[in-house]
Parts: sequence; C-alpha cells; structure tokens
Amino acid sequence: MNRFVSFLGALSVACAAPLAVAAAAEAAPLSTVTVERVMAEKLPSVSDVQWLGNGQLIGNLSLDGHSVQTVWPLEGGHSHVLAPGEGGRLSPDGKRFIAREGEDWVVREMQGARRELARVPGAYGENGSGRMAWSRDSEQIALVQDVATLAVPPAKVLTENGARIEDVGAQADARDAGGFASTTITVLDLRAPDKPRRFPFIGRLNALDWGAADDLYFVVQPFWNTGGKTPSTAVQVLQHGEVREVFRVKGIMQAIGARISPDGRWMSVICDIDNQVWEDFTSLLVVDLSNGKTRRLTRDKYVTGDSARWARDSSGLYFSARDAGWRQLYHVDLLGKVTALTDSPTVKREMQISPDERRLAYAATDGLGKLELRVMDLKTRRDQQVAVLDDPSTRYRLGRFERVKYPAPDGLNIAAWVIYPPDFDPSKKYPMYVDVHGGGPAQYLLLMAPISIGLASGPLAWHAWAARGYVVFVPDFRSAGDYGPGVASARYRSGDFNGIEADTRDIEAGTKWMLERPYIDASRVALFGLSAGGARINRLLTRGSIYRAGVMDDAIAAGVLPEFIETMSGPFAGTTASMSFWNGMVGKFSEKPQAYLGGFLFDGYKSTAPTLILVGGDRNKGALNPLSAEVLFSMLRRNGVPTRMLRYVDEGHGFSTPASATHAFEQVAGWFARYMDMATDANGKILFDGGRVKGLGSNVSELRQPATSR
Repeated sequence: MNRFVSFLGALSVACAAPLAVAAAAEAAPLSTVTVERVMAEKLPSVSDVQWLGNGQLIGNLSLDGHSVQTVWPLEGGHSHVLAPGEGGRLSPDGKRFIAREGEDWVVREMQGARRELARVPGAYGENGSGRMAWSRDSEQIALVQDVATLAVPPAKVLTENGARIEDVGAQADARDAGGFASTTITVLDLRAPDKPRRFPFIGRLNALDWGAADDLYFVVQPFWNTGGKTPSTAVQVLQHGEVREVFRVKGIMQAIGARISPDGRWMSVICDIDNQVWEDFTSLLVVDLSNGKTRRLTRDKYVTGDSARWARDSSGLYFSARDAGWRQLYHVDLLGKVTALTDSPTVKREMQISPDERRLAYAATDGLGKLELRVMDLKTRRDQQVAVLDDPSTRYRLGRFERVKYPAPDGLNIAAWVIYPPDFDPSKKYPMYVDVHGGGPAQYLLLMAPISIGLASGPLAWHAWAARGYVVFVPDFRSAGDYGPGVASARYRSGDFNGIEADTRDIEAGTKWMLERPYIDASRVALFGLSAGGARINRLLTRGSIYRAGVMDDAIAAGVLPEFIETMSGPFAGTTASMSFWNGMVGKFSEKPQAYLGGFLFDGYKSTAPTLILVGGDRNKGALNPLSAEVLFSMLRRNGVPTRMLRYVDEGHGFSTPASATHAFEQVAGWFARYMDMATDANGKILFDGGRVKGLGSNVSELRQPATSR
C-alpha cells in the first residue's frame, strides 16, 4: 500500500506492518472504498510541525498507534526519523528536544550521543490538545496535565443508624468545587531538572506561551464553574511563582489562544468580541501589555483556534481563517491591513514561519483525504509540496468532491459539501444522503465524516456512502459562525439560543435546492446527524416529509427545556455552577421563566419518518444525556412510526472502536435501504434498474412519493 512514499523509512521503524513499494501500488487496481477498509487502515496524522533551521521541517508523524519524530528536507533528499516517541518539541535554539519515551517525558540534546538532560513522569504532560511550551532561552519547558471530572462519579454511600443514604447536596458541593476539569502546569527548569515546579488550577488549559524571562502566559477555561459570576475567560501570567490577570473577555468556551510578540510588548488574542457569549465569531486582537489597551485587527473573518503566529519583528501576525469549509492563510499588520496568502481548496493547519521569515509551512487536507506538507515563499507566493503523507486516490476509486453554496430563505449564501459516486451518471436518479454536521453554534463545516470521526478522521466515510450509490450532501448552517457576527446577535435576540430553529430552515432550504438537480431522486432523501446535528434532525423531521428516513446519533438536547432539566437532575442535581451560564445565555429564570420552556422535546408526535436513534452508553466517555432521544423514541413507538433505538454501551460521544463504528454504519445503511425501498447487492451497493433505484420487490413506478411538507 503506497500511502507514504516520502517517508517509508520512518514508518518502517515505527510500524511492524509492511508497506508495498510504489511501483507495485501503481500497478494494483483501485479498490472500492468501504467503511470496513477505512476503519482498518488507520489513517496517518501529523502534528507539532516546526522548522529545523531554514531548510528542514520536523513533526510528529502518527500511524496505527505509533509515533515518530520525522524530519523532511525541503530541497530534495529523503525524510528520516529523528527519534521515536510522541509529542516531540524542539527548543527555540534547536539544541534540545523533548518527547514522550515510554512512561516518561525525556529531554535530550540534539547532537552527538543525544545525552539525556531531564526526565519527568508522563502524566505531567497528558492533555487532550498536546500543549507544552519552551521558554525563549530554551532553559525551561512548561508541561500541562489536565484531568476531566467524571460526568457520572461513583455514588458516595453513607451509613447512618443502619440506613444507607447518599447526601445529594454534599455531592453537588463537591462537583461545584471540582469544576469541569482540573489542570496542573509543570515548569521544568533544565538548570535544576530534579526540582520541577507544579501549579494546580480549576478548569482546562486553552493557551500556553512564554514571554520574556520567567513570564508564562496561559488561559484556563473554567466553563460554567464561575462561583456565580458572569462566565468569562481570562489570560493570566505566572511570574516567579505568582499569578496575575492581564486580559479578560466575557463568554463561555472562549479559547483565546494568547501569543506574546517577540519584543514582549504585545499579546495576541483570538476571541468573540462582538457577542461575548460563545465563540460565535472570533476575531484577532492585540493587547498592549504595558497598559492593557486592546486593538482589533480583523472584523470580517472567523479566525481559527490559536492559529496566530507573530512576525519576527513584531510588526504583524500570520493566521488562518475559515473559508466556507476550507481554511486560508493570511497576514495582518498592527494597523489591521489584511493580506490573503492562499486561496486553494484545502483545510490548512500547523502553520509555522521559518526563522528567516521567508517561508511559511503548513499541512493541508483536501476533499479526497489527501494530506500534504507544503511550504510557501512569502515574497513570490510560490507554493511547493514537501511531502505527501497520504493520498487515498492512489488506492481507492473516489468520486468528485465539491464545495457549493446554496441560498437560505433570507438570501444568505451557505456552504455545503457534495460527494458523488465514483461512477456518477447524470442521467440516473440517485438517492441523497444528507449529513448534518455536529458542533452547533460556532462549529465550522467539518471535513470529517461523523461515524468514522474518532477513528479515521477525514472525508473517506462520505466517499464510502457515495460508493454505495448515494449523492452525499453535507450542508453548513448559519449558526456555524462563518456568516458574520450579526447572525449570533439575531439568534440571541430571537430566543433561538442554540440556533436550531434557524439552522433547520437553512438545512431544509439546502435540501430543496439539491432536489432541483435532475439526478436526485426526490422520493429517496435520508438524514443523518451526530450530536448537535442529531438535534437538528429531530427538529427537521417534525417540519415535513421531504425526508424519507432519519438517523440521530448521540444527539444533544431538543432545545432549552430538556437541556435545562439535564443540568438540574441526575449527577447534576443540586449543583449551582451551571446557573451562571444559563443566566448569561437565557436570562434569570425568575425574570424570564417562559424562555426556559423553549424547544421541541414533545414535538415527536409530528414526525412520520422512520427514525433510527443511536446513543452512547458510557457518560464518563462523553456520551450525552439521552433524555431527548428517549422521549422521541417513546413518542414514535406510541404513534406507530417505525423506530429503533440502539445504545452502544461501551461507547461515549461517537465511536472509539472499528467494531462499533462499522456496526453503526451497517445499521444506518440497512435502515435507509429498508425504509427508502432500495434493493442492494451483497456488498450493500444500491441497485439501479433503467436509471432509477430498484425497489425491494416493487415496481419503481409504485414507490412511495414524499408527502407534502407541513
């Protein structure tokens, strides 16, 4: 399998599985992409890309559970392994390197015998985002350990006078005190490697960057555990063991991504400064650290994550921003003049500037799953490929992938992905698979098919649906964030706090727009949605019958009412931490009680489409509260609507094992085939007869047509 021609040597060290030579792969016929193959092959990923001088890149290359630190030369030559281990990071002076080796984090010299300089327990650096940071003088490194609080902690049973009881109030107090997560920052000074300093905080760390000398800037997000105060997020600095605040913005889930300029004068932050409730539309700002004054640099671009990187002379920043599904790279000076650097149809990440600031490196992924390392000359804009890390089109027959834009009811142009079967024939009538992405407000149009997202992240599972004979439509919606700060403002004013009402109108408009194409079979349109996408499907199926069948996968609550109930019951009974969130999002209950009755928890009686409901079974792995799913399931059964509910008892929010993901895929495929009257072959591929889908033992002309929308 010729997946990684540019670094076969690296992978041969990391992985025992043999890889075929390029010539053999080129001669082999292309395979049909299936979910089983996608789950089995363990797609590669690259992270922590850095420059090694001005002529090489170094990064963490992962495949099949193995990771190696790999070096890629820019001007010819083969890549090679620098060191085994995960999460490696090169020091600013290029002389030292830290990586996870077995159970420990180990710092070594880069040259010679690679002498060990320090070693600390692996737990010190265990966090979900891989954060760590070298000091500018390369003498210190900050590691981050975060521990999530259990969603359903074990009950604390007391015995009083022979009676076994639980003190629910005491348990609620403990949950409020413990927060959503706890974080410990460890500062390892290589001048005293046996005396690491540890600093504990309540919340989850979202940013980490060194300033001058001993100044470590960081963001710990408390989420809703604010002690009754209005939710907000602060940038703090750790100086000589003391902590002080340097910037604060209102709102929950504000990641901020603070970065300190090389001259130490400025701090860049990425946050929603317009609405200050959520990360509905994030902009790039700079803070003058001498006086705390802020300056906004961007206004019309959704700036992503912690993507900002300072120019070497502190005169401006490079950053990435959303581009209706894709991501593009930009430069902005301190006066707010923005210059576009890229416009190619890829999702770009891992952006890093070369030491001489002549070139910019990044990783890019396209709609066929091709993963590359690329470098751009900042003066000439010449963009060159450094390495192809994966190219599924060399092993699979893939159909066309395109981004389109459809008009919403109010004229807003909204983006969507469309994936076609490999043997697409415009004279045929294809069933359409509508995949509503998760995330809800501020979540962009992901290039990640949902069933495979936890195992083989990328678009290939959509191509597996297309290979079975579907045209796949993945619509974005207005609350996703790409459509300006005014969208969120209107949502909060209208009381559509989580955006479901407006989003479902957008998705329905996109579906109808696709139905105008002559190659779509309007009688066979299916819906699938994970998480926030599942709630939108729940609502869509109450609006009308253009959808023949639907599937909800671990859906969020059906609006404000059930979500509010969830935060006051079960393991959250008696807790007060979430009330500050609700007060900021909806208003005080005593002043606006009617607003808390919003949603569609009991609207299932309007649904007539056969609905498959999937839920996770382990709340401590992230499975969502199933209240809304269970209410819908009960209502559908009582009304005689075909429905089935499957609880994947060992799974959380999404699938973590190939067995569960493959099982779910086949359950969904079988559900759609049965209730959209589609005959399939032994491999699940939809059968056609005379250009139309062949029914299950019925004449095509007698197939059920969709009812008129309500």
